Formats: sequence, structure tokens, C-alpha cells
Amino acid sequence: MPESQLAQRVDEALDFFDLSRRANDRVTTFSRGMKQRLALARALIHEPPLLFLDEPTSGLDPEAARHVTQMIQQLSHQQGRTVCLCTHNLNEAQRLCDRVAVMNQGRLLAPGAPVELARTLWSGVWVDIEFRAPLADAVADALWSVRGVSDVQRDGERLAVRVVRRCNSGSGGVSGSAGRVDHAGQPAPVLAGRCLFRAAATATGGAVMHWRVLRTIAIALKDLKEVAQNRAALVPAIIVPLVFIVLLPLFIILAPALLDFTTIPLFSTEGPVQMMKENIPALADELAGLNEQQAWIVLMIGYFFALFMLILPLMLSTIVAADSFVGEKERKTIEALIYTPASDTELFLGKMLASVAPAVALGWLGFLVYGVVVNGASWHAMGRIWFPPAAWRPLMLWVAPAIAVLGMAVTVMISARVQTFMEAYQISGSLVVLVLALVIGQVTGVLYMSVGVALAVGLALWLIDAAMIWLGMRTMAREALLARR
Repeated sequence: MPESQLAQRVDEALDFFDLSRRANDRVTTFSRGMKQRLALARALIHEPPLLFLDEPTSGLDPEAARHVTQMIQQLSHQQGRTVCLCTHNLNEAQRLCDRVAVMNQGRLLAPGAPVELARTLWSGVWVDIEFRAPLADAVADALWSVRGVSDVQRDGERLAVRVVRRCNSGSGGVSGSAGRVDHAGQPAPVLAGRCLFRAAATATGGAVMHWRVLRTIAIALKDLKEVAQNRAALVPAIIVPLVFIVLLPLFIILAPALLDFTTIPLFSTEGPVQMMKENIPALADELAGLNEQQAWIVLMIGYFFALFMLILPLMLSTIVAADSFVGEKERKTIEALIYTPASDTELFLGKMLASVAPAVALGWLGFLVYGVVVNGASWHAMGRIWFPPAAWRPLMLWVAPAIAVLGMAVTVMISARVQTFMEAYQISGSLVVLVLALVIGQVTGVLYMSVGVALAVGLALWLIDAAMIWLGMRTMAREALLARR
């Protein structure tokens, strides 16, 4: 290329790939997608007649990927250049290529035009359906009536259904070519499952709508199984509850009992206990008639330590969410996730269930165990079962689930921007600052965690959760996942 044209070609390539603003920056500061765009720009700068491209849209956002595919079509069809494209994206290969060669471990399996290969190699998608309730004959009959279903085999309460052509599924159908994606961007196996689901649901008057729930639960169980194999996630999930539920309350209750209260500044007339009574007038009635040891136990265990219990559901939800969402990147299982028959909503709800349900269960179970430990350890001082105070009930039943959902939702947003489980977990762990702010508010008298305040705090958290969940569901859309894999 003449040197006089080089500067112009560089500017055109940088502008096409939206890199002009970073023209003078070091490449080491570029993101993965930016590096991919730069590599493509370098390959095209001298206008080669033969171009080899290896996964040209990998790591690009949907808009940049569309520009790249349009450029490839222009190079081939309008400028007459030969483009050799290596890709795992069957939709991309079918849309761009005149001829396709399927290879496995370096061996050429089947060359030919995309339509010919689809007709020869792809005989359909088999969908296995297992019923937990007695199988109605209307379900099988409805499946036979779906256009695109070539075979239905029944074995007791199980069905095996073969889809080979476009099925009549409303917004889209299953194409007859391998991996083809319809206008809505849904892979063929996904549409096959949805097509069959609609047919069976229609035949039974909606009686099989529980399949959506079963798919959601299956995704949640899969994620929990993977979390259980992650030692970095499992260890803190065991140690932290043990410390907060058993060890700390025992220390707070039993340590002062072994000492002389009159010699401990904590319980003097100018100590922290007296200061908290003065700063929070609402505590006066609760602490009236209690001696110094009893007041210490009620104040620290029943009041001050209450908000620290919110750390448990928050911690576990962020651990599971980090492993569930960003873990798909580390385990290289994003491809299987994208092609699952579950909808985007079911994918997100399944992962949300895996994160929030154990966190809420841990919070509630920890609350029960904490109550047993506290009442048992403080019996010598209190002489009665006094725990839990009234404010603990809305705190654990209303606020704890809300903060668990918040931890999950924030972790989803973080996971979209990081590459490892530890990165997501460490960043989302900063949410503990929210709990510490509430604790400081109590100690200083700015906030008194009464029943009404607990209900108001929980309502505010749930409103934030709703907005974060909406954003998280957009993050989990298949198009977004394809752009980030």
C-alpha cells in the first residue's frame, strides 16, 4: 500500500471500529472487545484479497458484532474478496458463508453449502419429556398435531418428541437447519422446547404450566450443586454463621458473668450502656427494672447485635450469586446455558432462586439457633426466655429476605463486568457497609430499630430490589450473554 494512503486507511479503520478516541492509548489498557476490534482493523488495513478470520465477533457487543458481519458480507459479495471464517456460531456461519466445512479435532467431517448440510446432517431435535403426574392422551395428540413434529414415542409417563421442521409456535418456530436462529434470536433447540410446551399446555388447558417452575428449580439445583463444589464459596458459608450465631453471642453473654461488673467501665454510670440509654429514650422502658448484667445482655444481644444478623443472608446470597453468574464464565458453560430450552426469565429466576432461597433459609435457621443459644446461655442472668424482642420478627422475616435479594441483584450487575468468582465476591462484599451504617445509626441514637422502622427499611429495600431485578434480567438476556462470552 502506498504510504500516502496509509494514514487515511488507518483513520478509516479506527473510525469504523469506533477506536478513534483511543488511537493514542496503549493496547494494554484496552478491553477484550476493543482488542478484538483492533485486530480486525489491522487485518483489513491493506485490503487483502484473501482474508482469514478466527472468531471475528467473539467478545464484541451486539452492535459491533453486527457491524463486523456486515463488513464481511461487503468484502465478499460486493468487493469479491475471499473470506475464510472459523466460527462456532452456526447462525453466523449460515448467514455469511456460501460453503461450510464441519470439522472435529482437525478432521474434515462434512463440506458443502449450508442448506445441503442442514438437509443431510440435521434430522431433528429430540425432546424428552417426563411427567410426574399421569400423562393425558390429549398431550400426545396435541404434539402430533404440531407442524414440524415428525415422531412422538410414549413409554409410560415419558414422551420422546422429534422436531424436524418449523413448528407453529406463535412468535417463532424451529428451522430445519442445524443451529438456525429465527428473527427473535432464539436457538432452534430452545424454540423446539417452547413449541412443544405450548402444544402440551394448550391440550391440557394449562395444567402443565408447572413445567416452568420445574425448569426454574432445575437451574437452581444445578447452580447449588456447583457452588457446593467451590471450596472458596463453601468455607465462608460455614465459618461466618458459626461465629455470628454461636461463638459471639456466647462470648458476649458469658464473659461479663465471670467478672465483677463494678470494675468494668462498660457498666459504669458513664459507660456505653448508660450512654445508649440516654441517646435512645425508647430503650428506657425495655431496660427498666433490669440490673446491669441483664441490661447488657438485652442491649447487646437483643438490640445492638440484631442488625449484624443481616450479614448472614447478605453474605450467602452474594457468594452463590457470584459463583452462579460469573462462574458460568470461569467454567466455560455459557454455551450450554444459552441453548437451554428455558426462557431468559426462567434462567434468571432459577439463578435468583439458587442465590436467595439458601440465604433466606440460613437467616431464618440462624435466627432459631441464635434464639436457643441466647436463651440457654443467658438463663442464669435472666431467669426466663426473653428472646426474641418484637423488632427481631420483621427484621428477620421482612428485612433479611430483602437484603438477600439486594445482594443477589448487585452481584448480577457486578458479574457482568468481572471475569472471576473472587472478583465478584470481593466487590459485592462491600454491601456490608450498608449493614454497618444501620448499626452505627443505632449506636449513635439516630436510628431505633423498632417494628415500624424495620418495616419501613424493608419496604425501601424491596423497592430497590425491584429496580435491580429489572436491570439484572436485561443483563441475563441471551443477546447480552452472547456478547460477553
